[in-house]
Amino acid sequence: MYQSCPNDWGIYKTGEGGCSDEYGKYQVSMEGEKQLEVYKNGNVRREITIKKNFVYGPMIIYNPKNGKLFAKFIFDKGKLYNAFFYDENGKEINNGGFKNGNGNLNFYRFSGSIAKVVEFKEGQANDTCSYYYSNGNVLATGTYKFGRPNGYWREYNQSGKEVQITKMAMGLVVTTESK
Repeated sequence: MYQSCPNDWGIYKTGEGGCSDEYGKYQVSMEGEKQLEVYKNGNVRREITIKKNFVYGPMIIYNPKNGKLFAKFIFDKGKLYNAFFYDENGKEINNGGFKNGNGNLNFYRFSGSIAKVVEFKEGQANDTCSYYYSNGNVLATGTYKFGRPNGYWREYNQSGKEVQITKMAMGLVVTTESK
C-alpha cells in the first residue's frame, strides 16, 4: 500500500510501507493546513503549515533523540526567510548570518555538527553550497540557482579525495563522471 510521505521541505512524495527516516517510522496527519509528523514512540518529528502546495509560516523540527525543539524555519509561499537552530539545552545556535531570506545558512545535524552551508538570496538557495561529513570534512560542493542544484557538483570521500563530478541543470542530472 502506498502512502504520501513528505520530503525535507514538506512537499509530498510517494512511499511504500509508511514513512520512515533514519530515526524510525512515523505517521503523517493533516488537519486543515497543518501537517503533523509523529514517530511511533509518540515523539513529534515535525509540524508544518502548507497552503496551496507551499510551506507557509513556521516549520518546526524536533530532535528525535529527546523530543526537544531543534529548528524553526519561517517560510512565505515556499521561500525560506528565517531559520533558527537550537542545542540540546534550548540555546540558539549560530545560523551563519542568514536573515530575511539572504546570506549563508548553516544547517545542523541533531548531534550539533554542521551538515551543510547554503547561500540564499530572496528566500531560495541561489549560489554556493557545501555538504559536510559528520567529522567536518567536505562531502560535496556545488551551486544552486533559483532553489535547484545547477552547474558542477563535486563529491569527495571522507579522506578528501574527489570521487565524482555531476553536471546539473536546474535540478536535473546532465552527466556524471566518476573519478
